[in-house]
Amino acid sequence: METQIHGHVAPGFERVRTQFERNFAVLGEVGASVAVHHRGSLVVDLWAGSAGDGRAWEERTMAPVFSVSKGIAAIVLTYLASRGDLRIDAPIAEVWPEFAQNGKAGVTLRHVLSHTAGLPWFDGSSEIVSFDSIEGWASRDHVEDCIARQAPLWEPGTQVAYHSFTYGWIADAVVRRATGRTIGEVLAQDLAGPLDADFAIGYRGDPGRVAELVPPKHISDTRKADTQGDAARAMFYGPEARPMWEIAGMPSYWALGGCAAGGVGNARGIARLYSLLTTSQEEGGLIPEASVAEHTREQFSDRDRAFGFWSRTGLGFGLATDDGISYGPFVNAAGFSGMGGALGFADRSRAVTFGYAMNQIRLETYGNVSTVAALLDALDQCVD
Repeated sequence: METQIHGHVAPGFERVRTQFERNFAVLGEVGASVAVHHRGSLVVDLWAGSAGDGRAWEERTMAPVFSVSKGIAAIVLTYLASRGDLRIDAPIAEVWPEFAQNGKAGVTLRHVLSHTAGLPWFDGSSEIVSFDSIEGWASRDHVEDCIARQAPLWEPGTQVAYHSFTYGWIADAVVRRATGRTIGEVLAQDLAGPLDADFAIGYRGDPGRVAELVPPKHISDTRKADTQGDAARAMFYGPEARPMWEIAGMPSYWALGGCAAGGVGNARGIARLYSLLTTSQEEGGLIPEASVAEHTREQFSDRDRAFGFWSRTGLGFGLATDDGISYGPFVNAAGFSGMGGALGFADRSRAVTFGYAMNQIRLETYGNVSTVAALLDALDQCVD
């Protein structure tokens, strides 16, 4: 049966709609939304397919988007830093004194957001929090105590390894202590709420609005889990090595407010929030251009010592590489991808922001999955 496509595209962006249709007809997409802002206008806003359990994917259906959450959290951090509520280069211990233990007195948010802090995991982490069980994820204070006691694995600022979850715990701990609010609360109150953007970190609303995740049909050799090495420690695999999507699909997990990989949203919400990085203050934007430029510029570039792919980091944003994060032809973009295919980014050089959310998890290669890569190639032909 042909999947009905809902929404609209502006004249000149028909190729994106055509490819979105093909993603369902040929590439096996189940349910998804895609949105694009170009030069301040919403030019693509499409949704289609199944949200699972007999539900259609509707205009405001959301999905768990894994590490796309990091990019949205980075937007919040850019916003707070631009207001003077956070000091990126101040020692974290200024607001979190316990963090100074074991050689971390000089570690800053710049180190954490560029994944160079030397804290991609902590000692004994798999016994405390892992994807074998939801319980550990709810033990925020205990996890923060463990991180505060942890010694860096290398001199901060000298090597890079993906801080897949410690990024979120540390960033949120700093924001709470500096502002009295969580990253999710700042997002809801100052950004997503006023912009009517469907994205939440700490979602406690109707679970019927969130699509049911569909496990991958095939896992490529490059994405098969290393359940015992450094990558496994960084991804917080437990002894049972249960897949991340089992817990990530639970409403109790969404409610915890994990800003590394606990967000839920749809494409329109993702693209709308990234438009904060492309909208000048003269045009009504909330973040000064100088702050955006600083947070999206390259901070560090090297081979990731845990995962092996090449890493280029901004301040919380991932930058494009040949074998890591990819934004297709949008090589100057800053954003973040989520496990399985979700993606959000802003390419300021082309005045484009992009959002994609889906429920069929694909584990093909590092970088974009086939459905998203095809959409980006189509979009590239529509913008100058």
